[in-house]
Amino acid sequence: SALCKAMTEGKVIVLDEINLLPFESLRFLQSILDGKSQIIYKGQTINIADGFKIIGTMNLQVNGMTYSLPEPLVDRAEELRQFKLTADNLVSAII
Repeated sequence: SALCKAMTEGKVIVLDEINLLPFESLRFLQSILDGKSQIIYKGQTINIADGFKIIGTMNLQVNGMTYSLPEPLVDRAEELRQFKLTADNLVSAII
């Protein structure tokens, strides 16, 4: 998978709408972000190379419902940044 490839090659992977992942997937992400150098998944040892990072993007509210991340996953975040889209910053992003 793309996630496994990013882990073994020490790459950055972007997970869009990370907060909408099933709970089991969020728990798996939580386990690989514990600073371990390897994990065992389905009987296979996966080495986590230096440089591996996950950039997660999300909309906190979707269709009037709030979908936040579990606190243990938030605790493993290096940086949390909120971005509010305005006409001005949209124009500057395009130009």
